[in-house]
Amino acid sequence: MLGACGEKEGRYNPKQKIEKVYRSTSVEEQRMDAATGTWATVSQTSTPKVLAETWDWDNGKLKKIVYSPEVVPGGKEETLTFTYDGSRVSRIESSTEYMLFTYKGKQMRKAELYDKEVSTSAPFTTYFFVYDGNKVSKIDVHTRELDHKSAGQGMLSRWVEELQASMGWKRLPAERQADPGAKGVTVQYVTLTWNGDNISQMNVKDDFMNMDVAYTYDNKTNPFNHFLYTLNGYTSDGFVFANKNNIVKSVTTVKYAGMEKEQVMEDTYNYVYKNDWPIESQHESVFTLPEEDDFRSLERVTHYYEYDD
Repeated sequence: MLGACGEKEGRYNPKQKIEKVYRSTSVEEQRMDAATGTWATVSQTSTPKVLAETWDWDNGKLKKIVYSPEVVPGGKEETLTFTYDGSRVSRIESSTEYMLFTYKGKQMRKAELYDKEVSTSAPFTTYFFVYDGNKVSKIDVHTRELDHKSAGQGMLSRWVEELQASMGWKRLPAERQADPGAKGVTVQYVTLTWNGDNISQMNVKDDFMNMDVAYTYDNKTNPFNHFLYTLNGYTSDGFVFANKNNIVKSVTTVKYAGMEKEQVMEDTYNYVYKNDWPIESQHESVFTLPEEDDFRSLERVTHYYEYDD
């Protein structure tokens, strides 16, 4: 998707189809020991390996993903369903939200996220895609602020949050978050640079920050290539759905308005492969604060994939 030559976007029919995804996590906070010059762990939490997702396929089409209670905030099982227009995904729906996709020819031009608990006359997040040839070069992201407490808490908006998190947006200070009672629209501008069939550079700008991300890849098969929902709620690997190969490293540099220092974050990805397909992936994020040079947080998320025979 978003960069495949000769294929219609919205089609997801990989040679090997994921059936189950397991997940484990850990977070370690560290402080620099001034006396020794080494990092010392001050807190550590982890979750064991659990079944996270069960995928249901029918005649080469993904029909639904069931998320286990252990990985859903609130501890309640959640299901995503996929609706098709021919062979292309036209709608993804959860219990509280749904997302619609608009195509023109082979290209996806717009994705709109709606909340069922408010008027569905307008989406609360819209992605507008701009192309240079057959690849997306720009994405304008319009977010409309909603006024009910549960807005943005569904599976699809958690997916959007994960996508934005992977691009650095989760690191915005608390005061940047939307006022729950506001009704304005915020816009973020994304510019993509390609190297072959993978995104090599990304820039994100709004009236508060300027962020650059550089990516490097392996030469193995990305099982999420062309998958519209990766944007997957538990796969915070950037625009993973757009890339032919798997990300092995990303370096993010952010400059916030009113702050002198840039914030630099480095993410690494390690894989275990079987026949060029990953059966295990570990994503490690190193998060530091510009104001605290002696603090860092190491976040690790490991996914384990089972495919059909």
